[in-house]
Amino acid sequence: MFHEFRQLIIQNQTYIFHFIYFVTEIFLVISGDLAFSGQEKEYLIFNDFIQEIIQKLTEYSKKNIMFLGIPGNHDCNFSESQKTRNLIIDGLERENFVDLDNDIIDTCTIPQKEYLNYQKNNFFKNGIFLFQHKLLNIVNYQFGDVNIIFNCLNTSWASKLHEQAGKLAFPINFFDEENFENDATLKINIIHHPINWQNDYNHRELRKFLNVNGDITLSGHEHQIDINKMIDVNGNENIFIETGALQDSVNKNSSTFNLINIEDRKS
Repeated sequence: MFHEFRQLIIQNQTYIFHFIYFVTEIFLVISGDLAFSGQEKEYLIFNDFIQEIIQKLTEYSKKNIMFLGIPGNHDCNFSESQKTRNLIIDGLERENFVDLDNDIIDTCTIPQKEYLNYQKNNFFKNGIFLFQHKLLNIVNYQFGDVNIIFNCLNTSWASKLHEQAGKLAFPINFFDEENFENDATLKINIIHHPINWQNDYNHRELRKFLNVNGDITLSGHEHQIDINKMIDVNGNENIFIETGALQDSVNKNSSTFNLINIEDRKS
């Protein structure tokens, strides 16, 4: 699965190593779709592959690698019957996802079982949880007097096998605002689906949240590389960075990833 892709990484490793040589901390961030169909065997293959990369980065940089991520729609296993789950999601869509509780969330995230197991065993090991939930992890990384907070949103919790743009919803109002009132040198949001995949009722609330509670927002899903800066009426600034596919399922000779250098100008 990853044989051809390994060769692409090897071809780029000199540039990657040169890039990370000059940084003080390294984060390896996955913006979803670790697997193709959310099956356990796929995570075993992915982990062998990604741990090889982490080992090479560690050996070269002599630094700990902060490894974290979120699920994408391909991290959902739809091989078993989805009738009950789909009925629940259809009902939520009709009511704009307002009548929500943890029992419903537990049912909707059943297809993410193997992903959640992988997340528990591999992500966020060097960070401190400020908040932990199946739909949202807020994790703090402290480096002396500098700290970076990641807001990790599970936008794929209500994904379907054949999902449509404008039908999803991340229920940001389900969470108390006090969960996000944390001071940080830098705040980074991670979402899988860009904003246009949210429904008309929810996308404004989510966009507002991302602008207010993040300096940078990383997304994936559409496999198109882009970067935009957004400033809202209150002066909140957010840089939206969309990423391509690490391994393209159609073109095996295509591999994209972002190297983002963030400078602490106060140091």
